[in-house]
Amino acid sequence: MRRLFALSLLLPLAACIAAADEASLRLIPQEDRFIARGVIDGSTPEVVRRALAAHPELRTVVMEYVPGSRDDDANLLASRMLRQAGVTMIVPEGGLVASGGTDMFLAGVERRTGPGACLGVHSWASGFGPFGTEGRDLPRNDPEHRPYLDYYADMGVDAAFYWYTLEAADAADIHYMSPAELHRFGMTTAPVPTGAASYDRCEALHLAQ
Repeated sequence: MRRLFALSLLLPLAACIAAADEASLRLIPQEDRFIARGVIDGSTPEVVRRALAAHPELRTVVMEYVPGSRDDDANLLASRMLRQAGVTMIVPEGGLVASGGTDMFLAGVERRTGPGACLGVHSWASGFGPFGTEGRDLPRNDPEHRPYLDYYADMGVDAAFYWYTLEAADAADIHYMSPAELHRFGMTTAPVPTGAASYDRCEALHLAQ
């Protein structure tokens, strides 16, 4: 179970989050919180374990820029570790999460977003070109869906959110959720601030990284 994307930096965010020059996820202690930046990969569970062990007093993660994952199995493991630790997850104003980063955001016992925060979703994919498979193309009873559905159930998120992500955009594109969509799927545990995250503004945030 992997999300694989073309590496061209000329493509949208969803198409380049696995680029080789994207740094792995870091949890940087800063005052009373961790700052999360980078792409989730196979090193992420150990990064999370060490961060929580070294700073047991910190239980807030501000996701400034987490554009996706190279390894969904590692993402779901690390995200469950964060939920077990009882963390609060925040995507601040000017922050961006997408794909696997949006999944990790859901690990928060409490979840908040700033005005116009960018939360991107799309269908996952495995493989490239004619040999690739997108989640949206598989029947709903296909076992490939089960790890995601189990994760959302564990996070208290309705399965409708998973099916929505598959239809919101294909794997080579991205859809940034509106405040109404954030509310509809219970993405936050606090009121959603007004101010939509436009595609152009969110992509500009990505390119500025």
